[in-house]
Amino acid sequence: MTRPELELLPPESAASEAILLALRRISRRVSLRSKQLVRHSGLTLPQLVCLKVLTQAAPNDATVAAIGHTMRLSSPTVTGIVDRLERSGYVQRVRDTVDRRRVFVRLTPAGHEKVDALPTPLDDGFMGRFRALPAQERETILHSLERIVALMEADEPLLDDEG
Repeated sequence: MTRPELELLPPESAASEAILLALRRISRRVSLRSKQLVRHSGLTLPQLVCLKVLTQAAPNDATVAAIGHTMRLSSPTVTGIVDRLERSGYVQRVRDTVDRRRVFVRLTPAGHEKVDALPTPLDDGFMGRFRALPAQERETILHSLERIVALMEADEPLLDDEG
């Protein structure tokens, strides 16, 4: 499908512009959904992601470094996120009983309640339509998105946003 606004561009420029436009449209949709989640929860997006990471982590695996690795953020950034979540009562730091230098981050009961009350990160309508696609098409889309991310991150492997 050709886009009329791209027809006058050389083929490589048209492809580049089409990719940029598609990424902008995706980014806008994700941004709008993120803003809805932030409004609904009262937390920042990195805080929401951190809580989700903690729900999936084994109790003795959730160190600041491990959370940072999963979220692709630096330890100092994750420390700030965890500090704010701890002040809000959603997480607690627990020292390892064997190695007192290790500190684990765990959800509190209030943190579990907060996570359980969160709407899905992606719009339910989108997810329903996505699940309705054939499995092969879903895998192709996912592979393509992962490849785009890898290409974009080739020069900057660790993007670090405060949150």
